[in-house]
Formats: sequence, C-alpha cells, structure tokens
Amino acid sequence: MTDNVIRQIVFAAAMASTQACLAEVTWEWSADGSTGLLYDDNLTVVVLDIASNEQDYAALFDLSGGVTANLTDKDAIRTSYGFSQSKYFEFSQFDLQLHRTSVEYGHEFGSVRTALAHQYFYANLGGNPLLGMHYLTPSLSW
Repeated sequence: MTDNVIRQIVFAAAMASTQACLAEVTWEWSADGSTGLLYDDNLTVVVLDIASNEQDYAALFDLSGGVTANLTDKDAIRTSYGFSQSKYFEFSQFDLQLHRTSVEYGHEFGSVRTALAHQYFYANLGGNPLLGMHYLTPSLSW
C-alpha cells in the first residue's frame, strides 16, 4: 500500500470514530440580544477616574450567545461570547465596546461538581484599546 492510501484509511477511521462520539453528545444553545437608549447626565469613566460634567445620549447594543456540549451525563464543555457597545451621540471619546469570551470544562463526581474556566475580556474606549484581561478560574461546588 502506498502512504497516501494508508493516510486515507487512518483519516476515514478517525472521522468515523469522531462522528460516533459526537452522535452521543447533547447540545444546548443560547442567544440573547438587547438594544436601548441611555441618557447620562455626567459622562464618567470610573476605571480611569474621569468625570466630565457633560451630558449626552447613547445607543446601547448587547449580543451574547453560547453553546454547551454535554459529552456524558457527568462531563460538559461550555463556550460563550458576548458583545456590548455604547455609542454616544456627541462625545465619542466615551464610546465603550466590550468583548467577553469563555470556555469551561466541568465534571461531576457524585454530588460534587468541579470546573475549570478560561475567560477573556477586552474593552475599547473611544476607539482605543483600554483593557484586556485573561482569567483562569477553578471551581468546586456541591
């Protein structure tokens, strides 16, 4: 047999086993969104300790979604993404954009649940990068 035929056989076997595993996975999907209008009588950036004493209206947008893959009755992987935006009508230097992502693996040992989550937050203020943070969070609950 040639190398190419062996590779195709290995690839086909890997695909078949992956499909068999994924067939047993149950999926849960979620999505949410909102929009609104905000009146702010004192434009402030708390994290930078900036107060302007200016007033403005802002359009607000928020979208988020996630998926949970229940691998077994004891194991699950969750992932999510969220986006938020405030867009001021006059003072664009106060426009705030937030991105949030997370991935979590959880396992249950009887009545005890363990999990490990990675989260990333990114903030943009007035069109400029403000903050990027990674969190790695272990948890134990019962």
